[in-house]
Amino acid sequence: MAALKQPLPYRLLCLLPNQSNYQFDMRYILPSQSLINAELTKRGLADQFSINISFEASTCSNLAAVPAMQYYYSGWVDGFVGLPCPESCSQVVQYSNAIWNKPVVSIGSVESTFRDPEKIKYRNKIFARVSFDSGELMRSILKRIFITNNWSRFFGLYSWNYGYTKDGCSLLMMDLNKEWQAMGKKAEFMDTYGGRFSDQDLHTAFTEKIGTDYSGKRNRFRKAPICIEMRFCGAEIFYLDMFLSGSIF
Repeated sequence: MAALKQPLPYRLLCLLPNQSNYQFDMRYILPSQSLINAELTKRGLADQFSINISFEASTCSNLAAVPAMQYYYSGWVDGFVGLPCPESCSQVVQYSNAIWNKPVVSIGSVESTFRDPEKIKYRNKIFARVSFDSGELMRSILKRIFITNNWSRFFGLYSWNYGYTKDGCSLLMMDLNKEWQAMGKKAEFMDTYGGRFSDQDLHTAFTEKIGTDYSGKRNRFRKAPICIEMRFCGAEIFYLDMFLSGSIF
């Protein structure tokens, strides 16, 4: 009697934090294993393929490549999922493209590095960029606004860090700065670092960077009109990190 043919296992290594309030973590990926296997059964493929997901904790560090290397050279992995931010993602993507030939489905590759056509090592058929980041769309919209209105001055007020990783706004600022330089436009940015905009921060930004008068005592609920007033000031377009708007208005 012929031996029963075993399903071909497809082994994925998920590189994400165990638990994080600021990033995708393993809690969001773990249910996918049962969902995938259920879909294989539905399509009549369960006797041909099976999905097995292993987990290794990863933070925003290039050390994330270490467990990826261990799994690859031990013959334990067929593909990678996750990697929480560009610092960790770039290492695994680079190795996968140049040496390993293993697919990478990443939710951390939101920086422009992974979209630059000159960075061929990051643009390959086995690398899938999956992200809710809207920076690329926002950048293209603002660029079109600048071109249409012939504007030349931009100011961005944002925070570089939020939680454990760079937030979407800081990534957008990086992209915008690159665009404005290529267009020969003037762009100024104020990074508040701590994520809290004090009266002095606003005074410095509005008087020194923008050129409007920000004087007198205003409470936290009176700061919103200032943003509207800025359209009459030195900058033709102003971008505010609305992700941290709770600490502004």
